[in-house]
Amino acid sequence: MAFADVAEVASIEALSTASPWSEDSFRIELRNAAARCRVALCDGRIAGFLVAWRVLDETQVAELGVHPDFRRRGLGRLLVSEAMEEARSRGSSAARLEVREGNAAARRLYESMGFVSVGRRPKYYEGREDAILMDKKI
Repeated sequence: MAFADVAEVASIEALSTASPWSEDSFRIELRNAAARCRVALCDGRIAGFLVAWRVLDETQVAELGVHPDFRRRGLGRLLVSEAMEEARSRGSSAARLEVREGNAAARRLYESMGFVSVGRRPKYYEGREDAILMDKKI
């Protein structure tokens, strides 16, 4: 991901979640030495993105989004797989993420990739929806 990608990434984010990150949030992550920001291109367009943080010996998947036109093509899996491979090469021993309880598609994706539910943050999203905490050993 580059600064020139931020507007398009933020538009995908707005289509992907009820509480989207702002363009400034993505710009901050591009300046964050602990962040790894990537995009997936398809047909010359940004089709998806992922932001991950390195925290000590762990990797936190902070945000993932795929444009509706490109969903169910494996782009989310590809983005997460590449992030996990990079995390492994940098010495991370585990990956973590949180996902909306009601986001069944994302939960199925993460479970199929070896993430397991390890906890819950009640009413984490907008004070209404729980976050499911998921971990994966790398």
